[in-house]
Amino acid sequence: MTLDARLTRIDANRVQIGNVHGIDAVLFANEQVPIESAAVTELLEMLELHQTMEKFAETSGESFDRPPAIKQVAVTPDFHKDRGIPVGTVLATQGFVVPQAIGNDINCGMRLHLTSLQADEISGTIEELDTAFRQIFFEGGRNIPMTRVQREGLFKNGLTGLLDATPKTLTDGLWPLVHELDVERDLDRVDRRGDGALGLWAALREVFPTTREQRCWVHKTANVLNKMPKGLQAKAKSDLHQIWLTETREAATKAFDHFLEKYGVK
Repeated sequence: MTLDARLTRIDANRVQIGNVHGIDAVLFANEQVPIESAAVTELLEMLELHQTMEKFAETSGESFDRPPAIKQVAVTPDFHKDRGIPVGTVLATQGFVVPQAIGNDINCGMRLHLTSLQADEISGTIEELDTAFRQIFFEGGRNIPMTRVQREGLFKNGLTGLLDATPKTLTDGLWPLVHELDVERDLDRVDRRGDGALGLWAALREVFPTTREQRCWVHKTANVLNKMPKGLQAKAKSDLHQIWLTETREAATKAFDHFLEKYGVK
């Protein structure tokens, strides 16, 4: 497979992405992984941000606690053009962050599934499979009917809430397959408490055992309101907001004590 002239293979699994800024940029891909030239171009254009931040620091140095720079770039094998920053791009920056680089499809659902199929069995049906997958994932082809109770469980407690609200007797759409695969069994193998990022807190505790954790206030608020009479929920929601929207710890503590006094057991 011909390599883009802007790339230099380092070894069997790594490719160096040359750039005028001298930033260490490495794509993890072996010779069988196709590399989009358009994605390379988009990445190089994105790296111009390095020079932009340097110029910004020259006129507004007080905005930074250290000289801004893109220190390193790592690119995963699913590298392809997107809208400004290629999919698969991981940036290590200094002095600033790039919110757009976080991406919009964290836990987008990419997974490795083992099947009994052999490569030669599907090589002649790639286009047919591509059409079917696109229809299912991007064109509303998934048949996952949900009741009001299921939607409420999903909204309040994510995937685990949805599964808890789904009876085994539900056999419409894809639910028979969900029951057959026993998804709940797989969830029991991970930490469910990461407010949607399953396993996140478990990993943080392992790598940073002394770090303090702050849970998502959106989920916390929903859980608190769910235990209160509906007639009090609107006012209680406003009072809860006064806790986490305050500007100081002292004000937050005061609002917290006020909430306990107002809605606690009398």
